[in-house]
Amino acid sequence: MILLALVSWLAAVDEDAITVTLAFERMHCDECKSELEASVRKMQGFKGVSFLGSAVLVLFDEKQPVPAFNRLPKDLSLRAVTLAIRGTVSFAGEKATLVARSGSTYALANPDKSKQDHLGDLKKKLGGKSRFTVSGTIGGDGKTILLQSFQAADWKD
Repeated sequence: MILLALVSWLAAVDEDAITVTLAFERMHCDECKSELEASVRKMQGFKGVSFLGSAVLVLFDEKQPVPAFNRLPKDLSLRAVTLAIRGTVSFAGEKATLVARSGSTYALANPDKSKQDHLGDLKKKLGGKSRFTVSGTIGGDGKTILLQSFQAADWKD
């Protein structure tokens, strides 16, 4: 609950940012935080970072591709990468795609254990609108977002 409130607050602070939540198995000490912060600051498009227990919220410029998180300190044991990102959604049959403002393309999918059809709900909401902010966990391939929520969005080109 607190994490969702913090994500909403950060998104309101900088609506032109991708909000990435990195969830770790553990965050040992201040040295862990310093090492992690140094790692994310080096990533292309970095805008800001905030720590909340074993989760880290990182803001990136939405006009840059979402970076790979494969060079983070290994001893922290990254569990999940969740993001909130704006883009244009389209459907081809039942397959959904998000083209982010950076031009990166992501397949959208329902989470494996979800009983709710998030994609079906999104398809119903399209009705003339195609710009959305979607939130979800990045799948193992790095190119799929397991859709958790969405909302209509608008921006100036």
